Amino acid sequence: MVRPGCPVILLHLFSIFIQSGAHTREILYPYGPNHRDLETPKMDDGSSPEITLSTNFVFFNAPYRIIYINNNGVISFNVQVSQFTPEAFPLSDSRSFIAPLWADVHNGIRGDVYYRETTEPEILERATQDIRRYFKNMPTFTATWAFITTWHQVTFYGGSQTTPVNTFQTVLIADGVAFFTMFNYGEISWSTGTASGGDPLTGLGGTTAQAGFNGGDIGHFFNLPGSRSNDMVNIEQTTNVNTPGRWLFRVDTELINPANGRFYRRGEVFWLSDQCSQRCRCLDIDNEVQCQEAPCGQLETCELQEGAFYCQPTRTSTCVVFGDPHYHTFDGFLYHFQGTCSYLLARPCWEVTGLPFFSVEAKNEDRGMASVSWLRDVTVEVYGHRVMLPKGSVGAVQVDGLMKTLPVQLELGAIKVYQSGVAIALETDFGLLVTYDGQHYASISLPSSYFNNTCGLCGNYNDDPADDPVLPDGSLAESVVELGGSWRAEDTDWRCTDGCAQNCSVCDPVTEAFYFRPDYCGLINKTDGPFRDCRAVVDPTAFVYSCVYDMCSNRDNITTLCQAIQAYALACQALGVTIRSWRSRTFCALTCPENSIYQVCTSACPASCSDLTSPLYCVHPCTEGCQCDPGHVLSGSASGEEGECTLRCTCGPNGEVSCFNSSCKEGEVCVAEVGLLGCYPRREGVCSITQNSVTTSFDGTFLLFPDDSSYYLLKLCSPVPANGSMVEVKMGRRFVNKGPTWKRPVVVTVANMEAQMGGSDFDIVKVNGDQ
Repeated sequence: MVRPGCPVILLHLFSIFIQSGAHTREILYPYGPNHRDLETPKMDDGSSPEITLSTNFVFFNAPYRIIYINNNGVISFNVQVSQFTPEAFPLSDSRSFIAPLWADVHNGIRGDVYYRETTEPEILERATQDIRRYFKNMPTFTATWAFITTWHQVTFYGGSQTTPVNTFQTVLIADGVAFFTMFNYGEISWSTGTASGGDPLTGLGGTTAQAGFNGGDIGHFFNLPGSRSNDMVNIEQTTNVNTPGRWLFRVDTELINPANGRFYRRGEVFWLSDQCSQRCRCLDIDNEVQCQEAPCGQLETCELQEGAFYCQPTRTSTCVVFGDPHYHTFDGFLYHFQGTCSYLLARPCWEVTGLPFFSVEAKNEDRGMASVSWLRDVTVEVYGHRVMLPKGSVGAVQVDGLMKTLPVQLELGAIKVYQSGVAIALETDFGLLVTYDGQHYASISLPSSYFNNTCGLCGNYNDDPADDPVLPDGSLAESVVELGGSWRAEDTDWRCTDGCAQNCSVCDPVTEAFYFRPDYCGLINKTDGPFRDCRAVVDPTAFVYSCVYDMCSNRDNITTLCQAIQAYALACQALGVTIRSWRSRTFCALTCPENSIYQVCTSACPASCSDLTSPLYCVHPCTEGCQCDPGHVLSGSASGEEGECTLRCTCGPNGEVSCFNSSCKEGEVCVAEVGLLGCYPRREGVCSITQNSVTTSFDGTFLLFPDDSSYYLLKLCSPVPANGSMVEVKMGRRFVNKGPTWKRPVVVTVANMEAQMGGSDFDIVKVNGDQ
């Protein structure tokens, strides 16, 4: 295990904390009056005057010419930053700044803040060698410009001439093409001013210092490990370049690029060497890296991408189910099946070492026409979890019987469920990707490691469409009804059938020709239409005929037409093909929630309250959907303004968000419950019971109940809420003949889980009948 202690990111193959002896300031570049440095005013929360640089400095892809040196440990662009209590990045208030140590400095009490722009040969030569040493891929880099800022023995607000001091430095380095920021920490002894809750003698505690980079919006930021924690006073013992007290980054690109390593997001999977023999995952718990022997599988190759090794499939294939419904298998075989039961779409046919098991099932339904059916729910079983993507649900899924608001991560990031355009996507760490739009369109994508090893209605994935209508016994089906019925899954719907056998959708030749027109289904394969670039990549023929099939079943239904066209659009975009805008206000308009707008090409991994940086790491092509307005991110199924009912939000140790503001009523608190930000009651209801009484009900009432009956202690009085689950608590009757040690059983039922306590052995709990 590697334990770098990083709250947001993890540095690959390099321990962040390095033990060192007596720490000196030798890593600091020369500074002070002897080097013609200027100095900021000695005052609380002060800053330098506006500084116009002799050259642009590029930060997060944006060029800046104006900077300010702020006493509180910040170098800001275009505006001063006088704020003394630091906040965790990102800050979406348009302020862009570099923070080596953002804390409440008072150089009016003690210390100096020096700065200078320089092209001195000695400084540039030193900067050149440092960049070349730490960025091995830039052996010809030659610095042409530097800006050095040093906070020298500064103390904190509320301190004195005898309180602890900090010395640290930021060096900006550039050659006109590449731009770097170096943090040098000489002596760090305090982290907090008294106005931020710090101790007046030690400068510790309270809201501690923040270090990193803020780009002014929710997508551009970087937090140094230990930020806003007590670990900040040990930052001079940390590094990413094997020199305690020094951190170095390239800062001109879309993502901050750390020297000498690669940062991984929590849940990300990678391999350690060019042999791809050890598979590792960055865990959500304690930021550990967990590695195990796991070489690449069949039809996978070990490839180097962006400084890391990955087992990449040689290909990926997708099965699509859409309309009423049409099945387009992994191998490209198309058929129409109208069953209304639950059916297996795909799973491995047999176990293979190193190949995880999964199962994808679909429940179909009749929507008013007995001759055809439609998708209702899609259920995925993987890694011991059962995740249902239900019909009509936007922003929520059912996980092991409980409704969860998106995004959801399970098994330390091995399973991710998130909103992706118009659909909900479930993605695993072994390459399975399942999407469902909640209405009619579902897709299953599998890597080549499952080649020739899939069973179900999606076929056997062996590049031969002719043998896709295969039954579980290996023989070919004689009809789609036989094929579908053979892959039935467990279903409580006793009224379901395997649908009609023939003539399920019939049109006269004139009507059929009408639906083939370019202003109807023919739009899909129109040579100068919105999908013209996709015709050579995804054959439109099957989608056009499926569209006509659906229109014949649902005469003149514009919704059916729009869904058929959408199916082809999504299939094209899934392969990275650019499509033109095909919707309009009067044709197939897509209604978006408040604070969002329809885009034909938006991120397949949109930012949310739980993951603001998701779009930056998205590896999937863009997809059509609703894009949040600037300054807004997904909160459940809607686009909410970041902190819209808050003045201050904090992230708790288990990932919960707690926010407080006067906009909530008295007795309420602004928090995220089941993933939705809002005002909720501050208190929790408590009901206390004994063997024969309710000592305190939720409202404080005392109640007796007889021994010879069983009672519901808690039961929902109304239907289960949309983002809730069924809950019941029942007290059993007392049996006198069981003896004095026998306790009345209590049975707690939540969703499909039942726990029973009590009886003869109160130390034993039965869950679903098992001890």
